[in-house]
Amino acid sequence: MEEENKSTKPPLITIMGLGLALAAPVLYTLFAEAILLSDQSHTLLHIYMGLFVMWFLAVAVVLLTLWAEKRPLSSIGWESPTVKLTLIGVGLGVLLSLTVPALSVLSGMMIPSDEAGSIESAVQISGFIMLAGVITAGITEEILYRGYAMERLLDWTGSKWISSIISLVFFTVLHISGWNMAHIVGVVIPLGAAMIALYWWKRNLILVIIVHIVINLPLVFLAFSGGEG
Repeated sequence: MEEENKSTKPPLITIMGLGLALAAPVLYTLFAEAILLSDQSHTLLHIYMGLFVMWFLAVAVVLLTLWAEKRPLSSIGWESPTVKLTLIGVGLGVLLSLTVPALSVLSGMMIPSDEAGSIESAVQISGFIMLAGVITAGITEEILYRGYAMERLLDWTGSKWISSIISLVFFTVLHISGWNMAHIVGVVIPLGAAMIALYWWKRNLILVIIVHIVINLPLVFLAFSGGEG
């Protein structure tokens, strides 16, 4: 990743946007979810609320970009990919998805963890809910953590490396409450870094969304085959 030569102090509205994109999902996950999960009978409410919050924040950031910053969506990488680039995205998603089992096994050997927060425990829910979660994560997380956060941090710092590291840190923390440490270290961080590299490669947000969704699709198939339907 080459370095940019200039950095500019972000306006207040962009600082607010970065708060929505980076801090708000983490604060919700670490604190609000913990309150909801204190009563195990509210597990479905926790899932639905999590999906709603992520969509709300993603839409808020898009509207902030268009109306408050008065910038086009291309400023966060939202551009239609070519057919070739779309097929490349699907292929890369399949390839990266195939690495997940190996990464999970290796990380499990290095960082022993119980089943809670593993892929096996995650797929014990309705396949339809898992599908909604995969689509939500693929779209909203890429809008918040890649498209908006990295582009605005690049404007601010002038460094793709700094913006990438900040984005990856917040992206990783977002997943801490739902996954065990082996999955975080072995899967979330490497694939998060891969998403960052893919974004800077073409600076096309839809490409990265496609890759993200395809990587997670096996979770949907597992949920339908072994979950609650």
